[in-house]
Formats: sequence, C-alpha cells, structure tokens
Amino acid sequence: MRKFKFRLQALLDLAVKLEEQQLNKTRVAERQLRKEQETLESLMEDKQTALYSQQENMLKGCSVQELIEMQFYLDKLARQISRQQTQVAEAEKAYQDEMAMLQEKMRYRKMLENLRAKAWEEHRQKQLKEEQIILDELALVRYWYQEHS
Repeated sequence: MRKFKFRLQALLDLAVKLEEQQLNKTRVAERQLRKEQETLESLMEDKQTALYSQQENMLKGCSVQELIEMQFYLDKLARQISRQQTQVAEAEKAYQDEMAMLQEKMRYRKMLENLRAKAWEEHRQKQLKEEQIILDELALVRYWYQEHS
C-alpha cells in the first residue's frame, strides 16, 4: 500500500505561510486605523472642551484678545481635525485593501485544501479497491484449494 502524497503540498504550505503573513499585515493596518481613530476622537474632545471653555469665558466676560486667541486655537483644531479625518480615511482604505488581500489568500488556501481533500479521497478509494482485489484473490485461492483438496 502506497503512502498518500499530495503533489501540491509545497504550494499549500506556501499558501498557508503567505496567508499568515497577510494576516499580520492586516493586523498592523487595523492597529494603525484604531490609532488614527483614537487621535481623531481626542482632537474632537479637545474641540468640545475648547468650545465649552470659550462659552464659559464669554459668559464671565473676557477680553477681545482672549477671544481672538481662543478662535485661533479653534481654527487650528479644525484644521487638525480635517487632516486627521483624511488620515483616518487613508488608514481605513489601507485596512480594507489588506483585508481584501487576506480574503483572497484565504480563498486560495481553501481551494488547495479542497484539492488535497479530494486527492486524499481518491487515494483512499484506490487503496480500498486494491485491498478488495487482494481479498478477492485470497478468497479465490482459498476456494480453489478447498475444491481441489
């Protein structure tokens, strides 16, 4: 009886390795996306805090210079928020691209695994057929000896 050997095993091993590498890239992209989102949330919180502070100062009464400085700060935050939203969008796109590549590599690996399973089943059926032929021949020989003894 022959041992099962999948002809594309090296390719399957490579596909598994490439999938693992792509999974790591996807995780890195996901971490980067979360980092960019957290930075954006922090900037938004800073803006809310600054707006609240500006309103408090206006109610208490403050100088024109303080209002101008606060407006400059709010404008600066608005520009930072705009840039950060762009960075979040870019990180989201990078993550989606990495995820699409991962899904493609997973499909390829799964296809090779299905081919392996099919080859294994064919091998098993062939082995069973060979075993049955041997058993039939043994039964025939036994029958022949019983008839001629």
